[in-house]
Amino acid sequence: MGRILKSTVENKIKKGYEFRFGDYISEGFEIFKKEWVNFFLYAMVSSILIGIASITIIGLAFVLFPITLGFAVVADKISEGESIQFSDFFGAFKNLGQHFIVGLIYFLGYAMIIVPYVLIILGASFSSSFIEDSPLLGVFFGGYMFLVMFFVVLLFLMQVLLFFSPFLIHFGDYSAIDAIKASIGLAKQNFWWLLLFVFTIGVLSSIGQYACIIGVFATMPIAALSAYSLVKKELMNENHQEIDKIGSHI
Repeated sequence: MGRILKSTVENKIKKGYEFRFGDYISEGFEIFKKEWVNFFLYAMVSSILIGIASITIIGLAFVLFPITLGFAVVADKISEGESIQFSDFFGAFKNLGQHFIVGLIYFLGYAMIIVPYVLIILGASFSSSFIEDSPLLGVFFGGYMFLVMFFVVLLFLMQVLLFFSPFLIHFGDYSAIDAIKASIGLAKQNFWWLLLFVFTIGVLSSIGQYACIIGVFATMPIAALSAYSLVKKELMNENHQEIDKIGSHI
C-alpha cells in the first residue's frame, strides 16, 4: 500500500508543492479505464449505502469518508500493480473510528452553517408577505441572496480545508485531529488551485446525474480517482523515492 510519510507532509506544508491540475484529472480517467466495471459497480453500491446512512446524520458521519475513500484504496492497489477484489473497496473501514471523528466534525460544522441558512429561508418566507408591496423588497431579497451565497461559500471552504484528512488517516496513519490540522496546512499552500480543483471534480461528479442518471456512476469514480491522483503525486511520490533509496543501500 502506498504510504504518506509525516516528514513528507511537514515538508509540503513548509515549502509547498506544485499543483498539476490537468495531470490529476487525466490520471483519474486512466485509472478508471483499467477497472471501470468494478468502479462502476462500487459507485452504485456506495450510493445505496450513503442513501441508507443518510436516514440519520450520525450514520452518515460514520460511513461517508470510508465509503468515498474506497475508490482511492482500490486505485492505490492498481497503481502498485496488485490484483484487486471487490472487498478491497471497503478497506478504509479499518480506521472507522478516526474517520467518524472527522465526519462528526464535518457535520457539526455543516449544522452550524446550515441551521442559520434554514432560519433565513423561513424568515424570508414569513417576512415577504409583509413587505410584498414595499419599496424595500429588492433590498430585502438582495440581502437574503447574499447571506445564502455566504453560507454556501462557507460549506465549500470547509470541504477544501478538510480535503486531505481522509487520505492522511488511511495512508498516513494520522489521528483525526492531526489529519485535520495537516489538511488545513496543505490546503493553505495551494488554496486557490485546490479550491478550483474541488469545484471541478464536484462538477465532474455530478455531470452524469444531469446528462444521464446512470452516468453518475462513471463520473463519480473519476472525480474520486482524480482526488487520489493529487494525493499520490504530491504526498506519496517522495515516500516511494525514499524507500527506493533505502533499498539501493541494502
